[in-house]
Amino acid sequence: MILYKYLSPKRLEILQNREVAFPRLTRMNDPYEGQISWIPSEDEKKEAEKDDFQVERIQYKVHIEKTINQFGVLCLSEKLDNMLMWSHYASNHQGFLIGFDSEHDFFNTTEKEIDYDWRLTETLNTPGFGTMNPIDYRHQLLKIPTNGNYSLYDVFFAKSYHWEYEKEYRIVKNVLKVTSNYSFEERGEIMFFGFPPDAIKEIVIGLNASKKDFEVIIELAKSEFKHVRLGRIELDYDNYQLKVIWL
Repeated sequence: MILYKYLSPKRLEILQNREVAFPRLTRMNDPYEGQISWIPSEDEKKEAEKDDFQVERIQYKVHIEKTINQFGVLCLSEKLDNMLMWSHYASNHQGFLIGFDSEHDFFNTTEKEIDYDWRLTETLNTPGFGTMNPIDYRHQLLKIPTNGNYSLYDVFFAKSYHWEYEKEYRIVKNVLKVTSNYSFEERGEIMFFGFPPDAIKEIVIGLNASKKDFEVIIELAKSEFKHVRLGRIELDYDNYQLKVIWL
Protein backbone atom coordinates (compact mmCIF):
# COMPACT_ATOMS: atom_id res chain seq x y z
CA MET A 1 0.00 0.00 0.00
CA ILE A 2 1.29 3.46 -0.88
CA LEU A 3 0.79 6.16 1.78
CA TYR A 4 1.47 9.84 1.22
CA LYS A 5 3.31 12.60 3.05
CA TYR A 6 2.24 16.14 2.12
CA LEU A 7 5.13 18.60 2.31
CA SER A 8 5.82 22.31 1.85
CA PRO A 9 8.50 23.40 -0.66
CA LYS A 10 10.74 24.22 2.33
CA ARG A 11 10.96 20.48 3.02
CA LEU A 12 12.84 19.52 -0.15
CA GLU A 13 15.67 18.32 2.10
CA ILE A 14 13.58 15.24 2.82
CA LEU A 15 14.49 14.12 -0.71
CA GLN A 16 17.98 15.59 -0.71
CA ASN A 17 18.98 14.04 2.64
CA ARG A 18 16.59 11.05 2.52
CA GLU A 19 15.42 11.52 6.08
CA VAL A 20 11.96 12.11 7.50
CA ALA A 21 10.85 13.78 10.74
CA PHE A 22 9.16 11.90 13.58
CA PRO A 23 7.92 14.71 15.89
CA ARG A 24 6.56 13.98 19.33
CA LEU A 25 2.81 13.80 19.81
CA THR A 26 2.83 17.07 21.76
CA ARG A 27 4.10 18.95 18.67
CA MET A 28 1.15 17.99 16.45
CA ASN A 29 -1.30 20.59 15.11
CA ASP A 30 -4.31 18.96 16.78
CA PRO A 31 -4.65 20.35 20.36
CA TYR A 32 -6.47 17.18 21.41
CA GLU A 33 -3.54 14.88 20.60
CA GLY A 34 -2.87 12.74 23.65
CA GLN A 35 -5.71 14.28 25.66
CA ILE A 36 -7.99 12.12 27.79
CA SER A 37 -11.13 12.52 29.89
CA TRP A 38 -11.20 11.39 33.51
CA ILE A 39 -13.81 9.19 35.21
CA PRO A 40 -13.32 9.51 38.98
CA SER A 41 -14.10 6.65 41.35
CA GLU A 42 -16.98 7.28 43.76
CA ASP A 43 -14.69 8.01 46.72
CA GLU A 44 -12.65 10.50 44.65
CA LYS A 45 -15.46 12.09 42.67
CA LYS A 46 -16.25 15.08 44.90
CA GLU A 47 -12.62 16.07 45.43
CA ALA A 48 -11.63 15.54 41.79
CA GLU A 49 -14.52 17.54 40.38
CA LYS A 50 -13.98 20.34 42.90
CA ASP A 51 -10.55 21.18 41.48
CA ASP A 52 -11.42 20.16 37.90
CA PHE A 53 -9.06 17.16 38.03
CA GLN A 54 -5.97 19.33 38.55
CA VAL A 55 -4.13 16.61 40.48
CA GLU A 56 -4.89 14.07 37.78
CA ARG A 57 -3.79 16.46 35.05
CA ILE A 58 -0.45 17.05 36.78
CA GLN A 59 0.06 13.31 37.14
CA TYR A 60 -0.77 12.84 33.48
CA LYS A 61 1.73 15.55 32.50
CA VAL A 62 4.44 13.60 34.31
CA HIS A 63 3.29 10.47 32.50
CA ILE A 64 3.58 12.27 29.16
CA GLU A 65 7.14 13.36 29.90
CA LYS A 66 8.17 9.85 30.97
CA THR A 67 6.24 7.72 28.52
CA ILE A 68 4.53 9.45 25.61
CA ASN A 69 7.51 11.69 24.81
CA GLN A 70 9.65 8.60 24.25
CA PHE A 71 7.98 8.27 20.87
CA GLY A 72 7.97 10.12 17.57
CA VAL A 73 5.17 9.90 15.04
CA LEU A 74 5.13 9.89 11.24
CA CYS A 75 1.72 10.80 9.81
CA LEU A 76 0.76 9.77 6.27
CA SER A 77 -2.45 9.67 4.25
CA GLU A 78 -3.99 7.15 1.89
CA LYS A 79 -5.12 10.04 -0.35
CA LEU A 80 -2.88 11.86 -2.83
CA ASP A 81 -5.50 14.25 -4.21
CA ASN A 82 -7.05 15.73 -1.08
CA MET A 83 -7.59 19.41 -1.86
CA LEU A 84 -7.64 20.53 1.79
CA MET A 85 -4.42 18.69 2.62
CA TRP A 86 -2.65 20.18 -0.39
CA SER A 87 -3.73 23.58 0.97
CA HIS A 88 -2.91 22.98 4.65
CA TYR A 89 0.23 20.83 4.53
CA ALA A 90 1.75 21.68 1.15
CA SER A 91 1.72 25.49 1.34
CA ASN A 92 -1.35 26.17 -0.77
CA HIS A 93 -0.41 23.59 -3.41
CA GLN A 94 3.14 24.96 -3.78
CA GLY A 95 4.72 21.87 -2.24
CA PHE A 96 4.87 18.21 -3.11
CA LEU A 97 4.08 14.81 -1.69
CA ILE A 98 5.98 11.57 -1.31
CA GLY A 99 4.35 8.18 -1.70
CA PHE A 100 5.95 5.66 0.68
CA ASP A 101 5.75 1.89 0.39
CA SER A 102 4.10 0.94 3.69
CA GLU A 103 5.31 -2.66 3.33
CA HIS A 104 8.97 -1.65 3.21
CA ASP A 105 11.20 -2.82 6.08
CA PHE A 106 11.51 0.80 7.22
CA PHE A 107 7.86 0.66 8.27
CA ASN A 108 8.10 -2.75 9.91
CA THR A 109 10.29 -2.60 13.01
CA THR A 110 10.18 -3.71 16.62
CA GLU A 111 9.74 -0.84 19.08
CA LYS A 112 10.31 -0.73 22.84
CA GLU A 113 8.97 1.24 25.78
CA ILE A 114 11.16 2.32 28.68
CA ASP A 115 9.59 2.10 32.14
CA TYR A 116 11.71 4.50 34.20
CA ASP A 117 9.92 3.70 37.45
CA TRP A 118 10.80 0.01 37.25
CA ARG A 119 13.94 0.44 35.12
CA LEU A 120 12.59 -1.98 32.54
CA THR A 121 12.49 -2.00 28.75
CA GLU A 122 9.51 -3.76 27.23
CA THR A 123 8.99 -4.80 23.60
CA LEU A 124 5.71 -3.40 22.33
CA ASN A 125 3.24 -5.48 20.36
CA THR A 126 0.81 -2.58 20.14
CA PRO A 127 -0.51 -1.92 16.59
CA GLY A 128 1.15 1.11 15.04
CA PHE A 129 4.32 0.91 17.13
CA GLY A 130 6.84 -0.02 14.44
CA THR A 131 4.12 -0.73 11.87
CA MET A 132 1.68 1.38 9.87
CA ASN A 133 -1.80 1.62 11.37
CA PRO A 134 -4.89 3.70 10.48
CA ILE A 135 -6.25 6.36 12.82
CA ASP A 136 -9.38 5.49 14.80
CA TYR A 137 -11.65 8.52 14.39
CA ARG A 138 -13.97 9.04 17.37
CA HIS A 139 -16.72 11.36 18.59
CA GLN A 140 -15.59 11.37 22.23
CA LEU A 141 -12.33 11.65 24.11
CA LEU A 142 -10.83 8.54 25.63
CA LYS A 143 -12.36 8.17 29.10
CA ILE A 144 -10.40 6.39 31.79
CA PRO A 145 -10.79 5.92 35.56
CA THR A 146 -8.52 8.13 37.66
CA ASN A 147 -7.10 4.96 39.20
CA GLY A 148 -7.06 2.90 36.00
CA ASN A 149 -4.75 2.03 33.14
CA TYR A 150 -5.12 2.57 29.41
CA SER A 151 -3.41 1.54 26.20
CA LEU A 152 -0.81 3.59 24.37
CA TYR A 153 -2.79 2.72 21.24
CA ASP A 154 -5.72 4.82 22.47
CA VAL A 155 -3.43 7.78 23.10
CA PHE A 156 -1.62 7.69 19.74
CA PHE A 157 -4.28 6.41 17.35
CA ALA A 158 -7.51 8.07 18.50
CA LYS A 159 -8.49 11.41 16.93
CA SER A 160 -11.60 13.52 16.60
CA TYR A 161 -13.91 12.71 13.69
CA HIS A 162 -13.30 16.29 12.50
CA TRP A 163 -10.03 15.03 10.98
CA GLU A 164 -11.56 12.06 9.21
CA TYR A 165 -11.08 13.63 5.78
CA GLU A 166 -7.32 13.12 6.14
CA LYS A 167 -7.60 9.29 5.96
CA GLU A 168 -4.52 9.18 8.18
CA TYR A 169 -2.14 6.34 8.92
CA ARG A 170 0.65 6.52 11.49
CA ILE A 171 3.77 4.73 12.54
CA VAL A 172 5.25 5.34 15.99
CA LYS A 173 8.94 4.84 16.79
CA ASN A 174 10.82 5.18 20.06
CA VAL A 175 13.18 8.14 19.70
CA LEU A 176 15.00 7.55 23.00
CA LYS A 177 15.79 3.87 22.48
CA VAL A 178 16.28 3.61 18.74
CA THR A 179 16.24 0.01 17.49
CA SER A 180 15.94 0.76 13.76
CA ASN A 181 18.64 -0.37 11.33
CA TYR A 182 18.35 3.02 9.65
CA SER A 183 20.18 6.23 10.54
CA PHE A 184 18.79 8.50 13.23
CA GLU A 185 19.55 12.06 14.24
CA GLU A 186 18.06 14.49 16.75
CA ARG A 187 18.13 18.16 15.82
CA GLY A 188 16.61 20.38 18.46
CA GLU A 189 13.28 18.85 19.43
CA ILE A 190 12.77 17.07 16.11
CA MET A 191 13.93 13.51 15.46
CA PHE A 192 14.84 12.38 11.95
CA PHE A 193 15.07 8.84 10.64
CA GLY A 194 16.99 8.18 7.46
CA PHE A 195 15.19 6.02 4.91
CA PRO A 196 16.49 4.11 1.86
CA PRO A 197 15.54 5.42 -1.61
CA ASP A 198 13.47 2.32 -2.41
CA ALA A 199 11.07 3.16 0.44
CA ILE A 200 9.65 5.79 -1.93
CA LYS A 201 7.37 4.73 -4.78
CA GLU A 202 5.91 8.03 -5.98
CA ILE A 203 6.62 11.77 -5.95
CA VAL A 204 3.84 14.20 -6.90
CA ILE A 205 4.47 17.92 -7.48
CA GLY A 206 1.85 20.46 -6.42
CA LEU A 207 -0.33 22.52 -8.73
CA ASN A 208 1.34 25.83 -7.75
CA ALA A 209 4.93 24.62 -7.36
CA SER A 210 7.49 27.15 -8.57
CA LYS A 211 9.51 26.47 -11.69
CA LYS A 212 12.65 26.24 -9.56
CA ASP A 213 11.17 23.65 -7.17
CA PHE A 214 9.72 21.71 -10.10
CA GLU A 215 13.15 21.50 -11.71
CA VAL A 216 14.86 20.51 -8.43
CA ILE A 217 12.41 17.65 -7.89
CA ILE A 218 12.73 16.47 -11.49
CA GLU A 219 16.53 16.45 -11.18
CA LEU A 220 16.43 14.56 -7.87
CA ALA A 221 14.04 12.02 -9.36
CA LYS A 222 16.39 11.45 -12.30
CA SER A 223 19.52 11.12 -10.17
CA GLU A 224 18.46 9.66 -6.81
CA PHE A 225 15.04 8.08 -7.38
CA LYS A 226 15.09 6.62 -10.89
CA HIS A 227 12.64 3.89 -9.86
CA VAL A 228 10.01 6.38 -8.64
CA ARG A 229 6.83 7.25 -10.52
CA LEU A 230 6.72 11.04 -10.92
CA GLY A 231 3.57 13.09 -11.33
CA ARG A 232 2.11 16.56 -11.15
CA ILE A 233 -1.26 17.78 -9.86
CA GLU A 234 -3.60 19.55 -12.25
CA LEU A 235 -7.17 20.80 -12.00
CA ASP A 236 -10.05 18.74 -13.27
CA TYR A 237 -12.12 21.40 -15.04
CA ASP A 238 -15.25 19.23 -15.05
CA ASN A 239 -15.39 18.68 -11.27
CA TYR A 240 -14.20 20.14 -7.97
CA GLN A 241 -11.31 17.74 -7.70
CA LEU A 242 -7.64 17.37 -8.42
CA LYS A 243 -6.06 14.91 -10.82
CA VAL A 244 -2.56 13.53 -11.23
CA ILE A 245 -0.75 13.69 -14.54
CA TRP A 246 2.04 11.11 -14.52
CA LEU A 247 5.17 12.44 -16.21
